[in-house]
Amino acid sequence: MVPLSLFFYAAGWGFGLYLYFLQGEEKLFLFLLLPLLLLFFFQGGGRLQHLLMPALFMLLGLGYGYWDGSKETSRLSQIFESLGEAPSNMEVTGVIDSTPVVDGDAFRFILNVEAIHLEGREIPLHEKIWTSYRLQSPGEKEEALSFARGDRVQTRLTFSLPEKPRNPGAFHFPQYLYSLHITWTGKGEDLSRTSRLERGSFVGWRGMEELKKGLGGRLESLFSPEVAGVMRGMLLGDVGEIPEDLTETYRKIGIIHVLAISGFHVTVVIGGLLLLLHFLGLTRERSYELLLLFLPFYALLTGASPPVLRAVTMGFLYLLAKRFHQSYSAIKAISLSFIGMTFLDPRQVLGLGFQLSFFVTFFLLLFTRPLSDRIRRLIPRIPEWLSISTAVLILAQAISFPLLLKATHQWSFLVLPANLLLVPIFAFLIPWGYLSLLFSLLSPEAGKLLSLPLEGVMRIIHDGISGFGNLPSFFFSIPDPPTWGWILYLFFLLFFFSFLMKEEQREGTASLFVYRDLLLSFLFLFLFFFLPSFLSLFHQEVRITFFDVGQGDAILIQAPNGGNLLIDGGGVSFQPEEEWRRRKHPFEVGADLLVPALRAMGVNRLDWVVATHGDADHIGGLKEVISSIPVKHLLGNGLSPTTELERDLWREGEVRSIPAFRAIPGEFLHWGKQVTLSIHGPASSGSENKAGENNASVLLFLQAYGRKILFTGDLEAEGEKEWVDRVGPLDLDLLKVGHHGSKSSTSEEFLDATRPEAAIISVGKMNRYGHPSPEVLKRLEERGIKILRTDQLGAIQVRISPDGAVRLTSYPWK
Repeated sequence: MVPLSLFFYAAGWGFGLYLYFLQGEEKLFLFLLLPLLLLFFFQGGGRLQHLLMPALFMLLGLGYGYWDGSKETSRLSQIFESLGEAPSNMEVTGVIDSTPVVDGDAFRFILNVEAIHLEGREIPLHEKIWTSYRLQSPGEKEEALSFARGDRVQTRLTFSLPEKPRNPGAFHFPQYLYSLHITWTGKGEDLSRTSRLERGSFVGWRGMEELKKGLGGRLESLFSPEVAGVMRGMLLGDVGEIPEDLTETYRKIGIIHVLAISGFHVTVVIGGLLLLLHFLGLTRERSYELLLLFLPFYALLTGASPPVLRAVTMGFLYLLAKRFHQSYSAIKAISLSFIGMTFLDPRQVLGLGFQLSFFVTFFLLLFTRPLSDRIRRLIPRIPEWLSISTAVLILAQAISFPLLLKATHQWSFLVLPANLLLVPIFAFLIPWGYLSLLFSLLSPEAGKLLSLPLEGVMRIIHDGISGFGNLPSFFFSIPDPPTWGWILYLFFLLFFFSFLMKEEQREGTASLFVYRDLLLSFLFLFLFFFLPSFLSLFHQEVRITFFDVGQGDAILIQAPNGGNLLIDGGGVSFQPEEEWRRRKHPFEVGADLLVPALRAMGVNRLDWVVATHGDADHIGGLKEVISSIPVKHLLGNGLSPTTELERDLWREGEVRSIPAFRAIPGEFLHWGKQVTLSIHGPASSGSENKAGENNASVLLFLQAYGRKILFTGDLEAEGEKEWVDRVGPLDLDLLKVGHHGSKSSTSEEFLDATRPEAAIISVGKMNRYGHPSPEVLKRLEERGIKILRTDQLGAIQVRISPDGAVRLTSYPWK
């Protein structure tokens, strides 16, 4: 076993930091990690009396976390509190503290504010602000492209606090900003009112950005746009030019780590350069010295992200030890890196990249060899390189799984084979890419010649992974496990690593005893994955979730037997006509909101997807949904599509062989004896309506444990009257208000006929239609109907238990 003294000090320090920063159940889970740390300590040769130093480091880490939290109370918050509000259009002076990003008509960067100008006074400040602008002209875009990190600017900003997630699976922006020491966001009204007071020095970040921009342009001359974007990510740490669909494919199959500079890339670069310098005839000492000078430059060039800094620090310590003929311990190097980096900025521990880089590397260093040896004993003829590669993949997945689960709620069967096959290939492609870039600087023709085969290999890889990435059956969703679920996973790790840490067993020892810990670890892993499904058989609630998709509808019904039905998947995605305004990665309601939300709720399949009618705010995200999650049936109003968006949806269904049906009033979908869903519209006369009209919406009526709920799509007053004449009075417990609260819907006659106790309005914040209309709100309030709105509450969930009790809550679910 490797010497672990420094490792335990680093573990104690990190435990103390996390003890301060984590909240709620996460803090409880941290305490449950103590048995794992103690197992490492005692198995690593530690004794009870030697726990004093790790415990002392834990107290130091806890105290340092408190100190960091106390010293960074937002000065702006104090100023705004004294004023009673955050003034709009406030003049500020500061230094750009991140690489500015220009994407279409969006311009953003982090501004380190030096002073604010308030009521004729200049108030000194030192606070980072997330700053963004909406550019107004191509000229402003050109001006934005001229800004660089390190520039000192004066501008006007309107401040606001970042909004918390409004849907499950959404990115937690305030938490991300907190890890960057940012409390407030600032929106610039007009870039023309921004003046550059001083340019950043070329010796600093500005020079690095100009160099990266020049190298990126050279890569674009060598490769096609798609491959050039990937190369910019792999070689320069610039992932902004990678096509969004390609990034998602890499993420889906579990090899996203090869796209951005990480420890893997740094290791490949160091190894490749050592071989190159040896080939050029340099001595080892000179090679080490050159690389010691090169690594800090490389870290700055590629963005100095936590994974890069971790790998560069470890590489620097390795080269330093080799240069002066000292022994090198990777465990000691990573422990020093961890303590040093978190001392400089303790909030780094909250970043996913930091966590993956350090935790995975820690466990790889500790257990790759023991697991490889176990694999070789199990399969004696396996080559050593394959046993080591397999061990690395198993350990990396075991440690990264809970971290990635919190971020993506998705896992793929392709992760292990994709990494086993492709990571060694990329270890060859990365130095090939650097050589192509280097040769292009010496001779563009030679660089182009060297890049052509690389272009072909990358295209073959992209075609292959895109084919697998478009098969939803290879992926499954996992919702956030409850606390007991994480405890099960922790026990899996505990017994699995206990098995690996045991010394060779004596011959003749019973096999069951030898592999007791391994069997127990598999048992806990089995329970982690399958116990929730088993318990769900006894879970009889009906859950209805109204997602906050802005100005649109998207409603998920989850039945007691595990059935899932999605009504609509809208939300309008605005795509400007002017080419210069168009963004590389525009918001798409299906890919960016609905699919992550469904995955976060553990939806692995949809029995039905219902498109109530063809308006974009009802079907805008459904194509992405049915291409990402297996769907059994599609249901529509039977009218001919009139828009390209609607035609694309039904074509996608045909391509994926999903049976499509027309909604026929009177048909039923049964989910047990006490839960039924029936079709109430469109009426037979609806086929005479012009396609896409709101009164041709599919109407669904849910009866669950005696409760009655009506989903009305965009039904308007005329359609409501037809429904009342056809169905008659019907006391409802809950009404999904039609057409987002438009004054042309939810008539007095309809409300008097349905008498709902509560009404949910799916509507966008500050939408341009003025929904919900004051008239509709007045009608509901006069009748004492409880109103819930997605623009005010975010996603809303209705839970109906078998005893008929109804519980209404908003996200995050309480």
